[in-house]
Amino acid sequence: MRVLVFLTLALATVCGCGELPLSPAETQASPPERMAALSRQVADMPPIASDSRAAQLLSELKNVTNDKVFVVAHRGHWHAAPENSLAAIQSCIELGVDMVEIDVRPTMDGRYVLLHDKTLERSTNGTGKVSHHSLQQIQSLRFKDEEGRLTDHRIATLEEGLQLARGKILLYLDKSEYDIPEVYKIVKQYGMEDHVFFYGNRTVDELKSHCGDVFEEFHYLPKLGDSTTNASHYIASFTEQKKPLAFVTSFAKDDSSVLTQFDTIRQSGIRVWASPLWDELCAGHTDERALKDPAGNWGWLLDRGATMLCTDQPRELLEYLRSQGRHD
Repeated sequence: MRVLVFLTLALATVCGCGELPLSPAETQASPPERMAALSRQVADMPPIASDSRAAQLLSELKNVTNDKVFVVAHRGHWHAAPENSLAAIQSCIELGVDMVEIDVRPTMDGRYVLLHDKTLERSTNGTGKVSHHSLQQIQSLRFKDEEGRLTDHRIATLEEGLQLARGKILLYLDKSEYDIPEVYKIVKQYGMEDHVFFYGNRTVDELKSHCGDVFEEFHYLPKLGDSTTNASHYIASFTEQKKPLAFVTSFAKDDSSVLTQFDTIRQSGIRVWASPLWDELCAGHTDERALKDPAGNWGWLLDRGATMLCTDQPRELLEYLRSQGRHD
């Protein structure tokens, strides 16, 4: 099934089961034309509807008493389209994913683009550091797919990602923790303060110092891992001064002390986020193993109290959760 989604002046045609060609409008539009179109749209943008899907998801996320497990797609649905591409975000929307994790990197001229690596070689046909290139140079490049083959998908700006997701899905901005005030200004322009999440491993005091006047305004998900110093104090300080909707946890072993903090977190009315992406994040209970044994891996994380899972297999995780009555 083909789904046409208007994004600025372009149409990005994607489906949930694989890549489809981009429309001529998208492939022909130059970076300046795309940015000019976005600027015009921002000026005329109505508020996000209170009954939008994003608003509904936020309400469900705040309700820690429900049994729903939130699915967070790591770098979008990159089995359907290149990681961090607009098509990968759109595929998540079509699948019914709750939140998309995307990566934000600054360009040489102070703009923000959706790329994971500091350098361009792995995921694009460019070379060198992202921060050594202008926005126009970055947007002349193309993404590679998961097999390393060049595609027609262009690197998107943060603004384009926000516009696509607006009202449809929640966003989690990785790699942005050192630029929170600057990135938050852009988020605010799109009226998406309630639907976009930042994260990091700063203490509350460090976060206050970094963010200044906007400290109280944005959603922040603190990282809690094996290397977190004085975990009990760290959890308590955030709970008291900037209560998050979740702690983003990681733990290398089944007997990690991080796991002993799950009950404290949940009793404080906060969700536990787990990331079954690779072994050291989830004590080996990874997506890869879950494809063969979902109950022994995704189920293991749920049994210990996780109600948000950041995954590289959003389609399969959704199927499992629905079979368990843990997702709509």
